[in-house]
Amino acid sequence: DYQDARELLEDCRRKLISIQKAEEDKKREEERQAEIQRKEAEEKAKKNKRIVMMAAAIAVICIAGYLLMTYVIIPNNKYNAALALMKSGEYEAAIESFEALNAYRDSEEKIEECQDGIMMNKYNAAITLMDSAEYDKAIEAFEALNGYKDSDEKIKECEDAILLER
Repeated sequence: DYQDARELLEDCRRKLISIQKAEEDKKREEERQAEIQRKEAEEKAKKNKRIVMMAAAIAVICIAGYLLMTYVIIPNNKYNAALALMKSGEYEAAIESFEALNAYRDSEEKIEECQDGIMMNKYNAAITLMDSAEYDKAIEAFEALNGYKDSDEKIKECEDAILLER
């Protein structure tokens, strides 16, 4: 009961309560800030995950498009161009185009068909020479065919025709 001890005690209790309340408020505020930061981090992680997923999807689409262009569309267009050359009788150019396709589809068979077309053109040219009685030139043309079809027999026919002319 000394002088104002009761008032001072009461004042100390109020200050203590005030300090405790301030510490509790500070602790709650820190917890609230930590929760906010945790939620922000979760949202950021979700956003980053979405970005990564979209980037991965775009990369897959780009790679698929590249592969489709490289291994299907471009070779198919080149193949069709080579077929057009072949059909128009441009066999040498068609062979070069088919060879550049590196065995795409049946390009190896088409090369053989082109080579056969070249031989057939040479054979027909030799027949034309033979029919126009240019036997020496026809013989040379048939010999260049190296036994293609009946070119050996045609050589004999030309030789017989030369003998008959003399």
